[in-house]
Amino acid sequence: MIKIKILLIFCLIILLFTGCDHITIIGKQAPATPDNFAVNPLSSESTEVTWVIDSSEGQISGFIVEYSKQEDFTYITSEMTSAHATSKVITGQDAETMYYYRIRAFNADNSSANSKVISVMSKPIPENVPDAPTGLKVTSAADPTRVDVTWNDESDSEIGFFIEWDRNNEFINSESYKMAVNSTGAIITNLIDGAFYSYRVRAYNAAGDSDWSNVITFATSGENY
Repeated sequence: MIKIKILLIFCLIILLFTGCDHITIIGKQAPATPDNFAVNPLSSESTEVTWVIDSSEGQISGFIVEYSKQEDFTYITSEMTSAHATSKVITGQDAETMYYYRIRAFNADNSSANSKVISVMSKPIPENVPDAPTGLKVTSAADPTRVDVTWNDESDSEIGFFIEWDRNNEFINSESYKMAVNSTGAIITNLIDGAFYSYRVRAYNAAGDSDWSNVITFATSGENY
């Protein structure tokens, strides 16, 4: 408040001695509504929303995506993202259900107007298990306790993937990650430097699991079998 008063006094002095005909004071401003809001159903229980950031107005602290089964948003579920996010995958939805979506930007003091509302039907529960991933590859990273794993997504009906690794290729005491729908890679960390691990991946959906991919045995030193 003191700084604003000082700024006003300063501007009045300039007005008196220079004859300027207007004074502009920059205050806190609501951010602009995100552009190009779009919704894409990924599976029977997940949907991706995307947008373009409009930074032409107030500062952006993040985005709030709201979705509901009611067109008037009587009951709302909200998902919050960071200021630099341009997409969000929403999970845990009901199959073959109409959902309504909208988004707004926010900062510490204000929020933008809501975007247009988009209605999208989630996908039905698939009748068949997904096709198995192919082309599994493992590559070493700069960190000797980490590897990068990639594969080809051969299905359009998976909900996600399980990637599994173990110190032997029997996968008796394996560890695993759960990856999102449409994933084609993962970073495996906290490995033993120079140790051999076997890796495999499979897709899954509500109908069940796919077959496992090919198995790769790989040492963090970079030897591949």
